[in-house]
Amino acid sequence: MAIKKTITVDGIEVPFKASSAVPRLYRIKFRRDIYKDFAVLQTSVQEGDEEGSTLDIESLERILHGETR
Repeated sequence: MAIKKTITVDGIEVPFKASSAVPRLYRIKFRRDIYKDFAVLQTSVQEGDEEGSTLDIESLERILHGETR
């Protein structure tokens, strides 16, 4: 069973669907831990420090577009 929700990203309504398989699929595609990546991203956003994030823009684009290496 997956969670389905509509979220707003940069003022645009986007359908969002996630299941418990997401962390496993993320690790298979990117060879990284999704929870660690999101923790780093959350810390950077909360601090307002876009430059201090250890995630590079290419990693963020991969997350958003679902691209593989």
